[in-house]
Amino acid sequence: MYSPVEPRLAGLARRGWPVLHSNGALSLWDRHSPAWSAASWTGRFERRDGVLLHHAGRWPPRWQRRPAWDRLAIRLTARALTRRAAPRGQARIAYLFHPDFHDYLPALAPDYVVFQVIDNYAHQPGWTAEAQERLAGLVARADLLLVNNASQVALLPEPGAAKARVLSNAVDFARVAGGREAPCPADLAAIPEPRLGYVGALNPKVHFAMIAEVAAARPAWQWVLIGPVRRPDPLEYPEFAALLERCQAMPNVHVLGYRDRYALPAYLGHMQVNTICYRLDVGHWTRSAYPFKVLECLAAGPPVVSATMPEVLRHRDVMAFADTPAEWEAAIARALDGGETGTRAARQAVAEANSWDRRIADLDLALRGLVAGAARRDP
Repeated sequence: MYSPVEPRLAGLARRGWPVLHSNGALSLWDRHSPAWSAASWTGRFERRDGVLLHHAGRWPPRWQRRPAWDRLAIRLTARALTRRAAPRGQARIAYLFHPDFHDYLPALAPDYVVFQVIDNYAHQPGWTAEAQERLAGLVARADLLLVNNASQVALLPEPGAAKARVLSNAVDFARVAGGREAPCPADLAAIPEPRLGYVGALNPKVHFAMIAEVAAARPAWQWVLIGPVRRPDPLEYPEFAALLERCQAMPNVHVLGYRDRYALPAYLGHMQVNTICYRLDVGHWTRSAYPFKVLECLAAGPPVVSATMPEVLRHRDVMAFADTPAEWEAAIARALDGGETGTRAARQAVAEANSWDRRIADLDLALRGLVAGAARRDP
């Protein structure tokens, strides 16, 4: 699943926590996906970097349109997980990162629930009343509620505001900073400089209209977009398909598609400018975000230009900000002409101060406090 294991999980394992990671059961909706093609029928477990990884099998798949079947698939998956989890007598913590996993709680029957809010879920495309119920249920149930920035607190259902604790994003600094020294990936090396990079899902948050306008005005600049295309409901974002197709048709816009996250440092390190080119007119989904890619871009070293998300403005000394196409063009031109905001060393110093090694120490302390506090309350 991960090569190597996601640093938050590996870091907890190094601190003595028995960690089992799963993305849950596959769904019938996944049957044409690479994950389905790679899966065995019954699933398997693999230990890597101290973490026990669960690779879901094709059987039984979730089937959301058949509630009874769906509940059975969840129960069977949860049973497989609990059989391999820490034995009874040790505290079992369900550490969840998305409201969808609320449905697993009855079958998992954990002693504690930690909910890490890593996105503004309720403001994303396709959000439903059922999803809102899961979010509210998980916020209410969580023994420890973590958010990655203060702006997210006000967006949580009650009693989120009273419970939430901020645990900021972090970066696997050494791995990302080493991307510049790695060989330039062949597909990237084939694109002439200057290269302007964006890494992340290609969905309505990406400012494709700006990219198209700046690419037309500056044909020598090469935009490199790396990430899976996630097409929204056309009724919600009718302009998405046309803007994406417009960009794809331009000779200086290169849509490379998905790349393994552990290959990404080499791409980030060999750009001339990295961008976080979000639209801010799609609501709280982007305006209150503090994406993981902020620290990854800083760790990589090249100049960074970002949309003016309030939570990201804390880094104004080491990155530039823009919103309109004219502002983007001007900020990128300054960076390419030697007028970058901050230095490579300063950007990487900010990222290193927010490394996973430091953040995991805070997380470890919070988890141990949760378990110890509950133990003290027991008769």
